[in-house]
Amino acid sequence: AVLSTADPAKFGDVVTSAIGKEPTIPERLQGCLLKKKVSIEMSAEYAEFRHYLLDGSS
Repeated sequence: AVLSTADPAKFGDVVTSAIGKEPTIPERLQGCLLKKKVSIEMSAEYAEFRHYLLDGSS
């Protein structure tokens, strides 16, 4: 049995490199690719992560 946690299209560059062909991007992911990426910088310290989760700020 093969288990997976993500659609191959999410990692298109890696899949293309591995098998030599681009994966098809399903409709449910196409909209995600058009959205603005939102991220925050955070250290690897647990206390900072915990504070972010509990207080909603970094």
